[in-house]
Amino acid sequence: MRWTRLAGLSLLGLTPILCGANGGGCATVPTHTYRIERTALVPLPAPDLNARAPGGPAELEVGDAALLWASAPTLASGSTAGLYVPRHQPTGMLRVPINRYVHLRFELELMPTSGAIAVPAGRLDPSPTMGATYGGGVGAGGYVSRRWWLSGSTDIMAAAIPSAIRTICLDCGPTGGGATVADTMDYLPVVRLQANVGYNLGPVEFSASLALRNHPLNVADTSAVSTTRPEPDAQLSAGSMMLVPALSVAWRVCPEVALLANAYAPIDVSGVGVQYAPVVGLMVSGAIPRIEP
Repeated sequence: MRWTRLAGLSLLGLTPILCGANGGGCATVPTHTYRIERTALVPLPAPDLNARAPGGPAELEVGDAALLWASAPTLASGSTAGLYVPRHQPTGMLRVPINRYVHLRFELELMPTSGAIAVPAGRLDPSPTMGATYGGGVGAGGYVSRRWWLSGSTDIMAAAIPSAIRTICLDCGPTGGGATVADTMDYLPVVRLQANVGYNLGPVEFSASLALRNHPLNVADTSAVSTTRPEPDAQLSAGSMMLVPALSVAWRVCPEVALLANAYAPIDVSGVGVQYAPVVGLMVSGAIPRIEP
């Protein structure tokens, strides 16, 4: 950066000398005004959908964190973002118990572009590249009575967020190159903290949970005055934490397989993000058999 500044000053200082050597004036490099429009495909801030009694064998869970929507999300009045959220968010999690109280967790959330919901509506199309959130964490819990249990978890993940960026020259004229669209991929941290309380009735379990999860945001529109077309910049940030209350029910179809339905409603407490109506997710959990030596 320092070399760049010195080089610029040197060229500016030499300009009068070079212009005088040519015996005439120098043509100035024209500047142009550009408008930059952005959209980013960001993950839906879903909780851990499998809030069930602690303990048990290793399990693999797969499903959709956004099977049903009460209504499409909207942008908060104070937000400057331009986003897409996935219409469906396929999710998988592997749980590996350490002991009867503690387990490790490895999660993958996919963000397909097909059917993605624009927030707000009417923006340029999203990048065709699929996004994903992946990472791991730890969970712990135990029974406080015969049927009541408590648990908590912490997950630290990375979100691969694709963006589409359109740059428009406002004063270049008919031969100025018009609009260009570029696709970028950026990586942001996603942190989720969750507490659960549940009641075990044997084959059926009910639970309530409260999660904290950050919601990535971008800056939808900016302008720039430059002699050259600006480089694509997604203008992404990790965003603020959202509160995600949830209610879930689990039905153990057989000792090795369970169906889980979870209704949750992310709440934007900052007032500058996305406002969500309730969402319903569905998961299938299967026990992984132990391999005896």
